[in-house]
Amino acid sequence: MTNSFKQPGNGRLLRKIRTLVSESEPITTEGLLKAIHGDKVRHIFQCPKHGAYSIHLAPGVDPKTHPHVCPICAEEEAKLRQARQYQRASMHKAADVVSAFLRDEGVSVPDIRTFDDYVPKTDKQRFAKSVCERFANGFLSRVYEGKASTGICMIGSYGTGKTHLSTAILDVLRREDVPGIIVRVADLVDALNADPSKVAKRIGALAKVSCLVLDDIGASTLTDSEQKRIYQILDARLQAKLPTIFTSNLDGEDFARAINGRIVSRIEGSTYRMPIVGPDHRRTAPTVDDLLGKR
Repeated sequence: MTNSFKQPGNGRLLRKIRTLVSESEPITTEGLLKAIHGDKVRHIFQCPKHGAYSIHLAPGVDPKTHPHVCPICAEEEAKLRQARQYQRASMHKAADVVSAFLRDEGVSVPDIRTFDDYVPKTDKQRFAKSVCERFANGFLSRVYEGKASTGICMIGSYGTGKTHLSTAILDVLRREDVPGIIVRVADLVDALNADPSKVAKRIGALAKVSCLVLDDIGASTLTDSEQKRIYQILDARLQAKLPTIFTSNLDGEDFARAINGRIVSRIEGSTYRMPIVGPDHRRTAPTVDDLLGKR
């Protein structure tokens, strides 16, 4: 362990302490403080959490005008900031790794949309938008508290805005510099199985992404091995205390028939089920202006 007194600039302090130690009277705390701080005045304060602490100021300096904090609190705050920076960096790196392997495997992902672009037409859609906005805005606080593992399962028919709301959440996280990932389930399992030697590493990265959106689950039949991959991803993310968002056009018995029972159980136990009911915005018929352009 490095002795701080051996650091450059501490020679004078070291000589003072050696002088005190060599004197006939035993060294005292006050004597040591005197050697360190000279003629500065000691002011004692109380930290509600850690008890008494002191600061030394030049004579005549009012401690009320001198900023000070409990040194233990300051150390704890510094460690907390460092831990949070590490969490953010880890989530950012994971998103980079996942984006790279999806790109390498030729997987396209939906465009990122915003909450401003989402225009709800029903009460269910308004409620869903409100929940998703609150989910996104409080995301980092929940991560820091270790309470972010609960995700969302958006259930609804085609064109009601499930994917739009999911990407709007990721838009907020991207601006917080903790980007998430959205990928269609069928495309993800194809990408994972493309190179068996990299499956473990890729699932490890998927586990650490800030928010993973598994889009359109149940849209196609998955083999037992493909469903195993989804289970592994979900289980790893639960252990990492990070949320997964699912979107599906299926509900009830149809959902249960399309997906392995173990996965259904995990989804139901780790997500808030949110029906999104509204008209299919994709069925709006194009106008002649859409065809020819306005002149």
